[in-house]
Amino acid sequence: QKLALDAVKAGGADRIAKVVDRLTSFVSLSPTMCSLHLPGMYKMMNMEGVTDQVMEQAMDRIADGILSVVATLRTLPVIRCPSGQASQMVAQKLHARLSKLLKES
Repeated sequence: QKLALDAVKAGGADRIAKVVDRLTSFVSLSPTMCSLHLPGMYKMMNMEGVTDQVMEQAMDRIADGILSVVATLRTLPVIRCPSGQASQMVAQKLHARLSKLLKES
């Protein structure tokens, strides 16, 4: 929505051929790099006193972002991570989302 508003304000809306908003939880301005644009996420995840609900929401946002990248690249990753850490929670959420996406298609 913000992209569309900015395009109209800049007078470039007539040059946009198509906008697709499915699985767009990342930004890529280069063919070799992307960002989930989650500033402060690492700090928040390592702070004391973070509630389980906040941590769960953070893991969901990260998994959704990675899923967006993977789906856009049309790849199916091999997911490996250390056990017992936040990365394992993200990996499990990503695995569940990938499985659901594959079943739907």
